[in-house]
Amino acid sequence: MVEIYKSLGLPMVDALIKVKNEKQSSKSKKNRLNIDTVIFGQNLEKLYGKKILIVDDVYTTGATMHKAISVIKEASPKQIKVLVIAKTIDLKDRK
Repeated sequence: MVEIYKSLGLPMVDALIKVKNEKQSSKSKKNRLNIDTVIFGQNLEKLYGKKILIVDDVYTTGATMHKAISVIKEASPKQIKVLVIAKTIDLKDRK
């Protein structure tokens, strides 16, 4: 992820801590959605009034991204944008 920020000429702030680093593919959809105790904020004061870009490698259920956004909102940033590299699809849902 650092390379993305560098290539865009953007500073990077480690504002989120992911306590557990489990593979999402090993979890059920219900378990993936239950991440309230997994992501915490740090250095949030550095985000006050700033434009924020959150980068995530894979968007599966969106639970991680939504939790990250809610944590970052606590810092009252000016704006939050999201960049996702890939999104998983459930082939069972395709028709």
